[in-house]
Amino acid sequence: SDQGVSASTFSVGAGLFMLAVAMLSSTVGGYLAGRLRARWSGLHEKEIYFRDTAHGFVTWALATLFSVAVLGAAMTHLVAGAAPNITPAVMAAAPSDASDLLVDAMFRPEPTANSLVRLDSPTFRDEVKRTAATGLRGGGLSPADRTYLARIVAARTGLDQASAEQRVDAVVTQAKATADKARKAAAKFAMWLTAAMIAGAVFAMLGAVEGGYLRDSRWWEPGWQGPGL
Repeated sequence: SDQGVSASTFSVGAGLFMLAVAMLSSTVGGYLAGRLRARWSGLHEKEIYFRDTAHGFVTWALATLFSVAVLGAAMTHLVAGAAPNITPAVMAAAPSDASDLLVDAMFRPEPTANSLVRLDSPTFRDEVKRTAATGLRGGGLSPADRTYLARIVAARTGLDQASAEQRVDAVVTQAKATADKARKAAAKFAMWLTAAMIAGAVFAMLGAVEGGYLRDSRWWEPGWQGPGL
């Protein structure tokens, strides 16, 4: 009660749902592509099989391109609408050049309890964000950056230097774990998406073959057994 499914269960369920939708929709599209084609006369059965399969694959490819175009247009519209609010924050938090970090390091003042007004300024917080962002990279925080951030935390919270350093380490570790979790989730989603695309292509071809089989068969007659019978 009052508790949802776990993240893993939700991820697997969403992947299976995406796989099932791709299979069903591709099967219907391929079936219609094969069934609605005019009957080919004078062709070998294997040639007809190949052409129906190709029509199913082309149908899947066109549907995939259409879906990507529609989703891409929708995403572009959303990003364009949010850009006026997002861009200033991104530009402020992310350095446009590696020299920004060097300049921040050269002009660092000694953080003290008497400089709390400066610690709350937007410009200073942006500097801290740029410094902390290096902790999410492969090499992690340098000893100088770690000590500097710990001094800021100590001046802002009243903690001693050792406790402030532990807090900085804990926050950076948690941020890295969150980033790793997001990367793993993106990788899993990419795998499910790839599986759904492959399954969609296969089922579109199978659906087209089945549609072509029924197109060339006298299925409405009692005792029909196959094409041309």
